[in-house]
Amino acid sequence: MRTISVDADNDIYLGSDGNIAMAVDIQAASETTVHFAKTLRGEMIHEFDLGVPFFIVAFGPSVNIPQFEAAMKARILQTPEVTAIRSFETTQEGDILKYTATIETTYGAATING
Repeated sequence: MRTISVDADNDIYLGSDGNIAMAVDIQAASETTVHFAKTLRGEMIHEFDLGVPFFIVAFGPSVNIPQFEAAMKARILQTPEVTAIRSFETTQEGDILKYTATIETTYGAATING
C-alpha cells in the first residue's frame, strides 16, 4: 500500500527528497485507517451510506459510547489492508471524545489514535 503522507495537522508536506512525502506499507495502512475513521456518514456523495454517524452518536448533549465504538470499529474494518481490530478504547475528557485502537494489517500491527 502507498499513499500521500500527512503531518499532525493533516497537511501534506514535502519529504527530504523535495517531493510530496509518501507513506508505504504499515504507515500507509495506519494513515489510511485514521482517514477512514474521520469520514462522516453521508459525506461521500458516491458512497453515502459509509462513514461514522458522528452527529447521532458523538456530537450532542449525551455521547453514546457503545454506539460510537461499534460505528468506529465497523468503519475501521472497511479500510483496505486492515484485517482485524485487536483492541479499541474510548475515553471522554470533558467535551472531547478520543479513541485508541490497535489494528492488525497485512503488514503487521499498528496503533492509531483519534
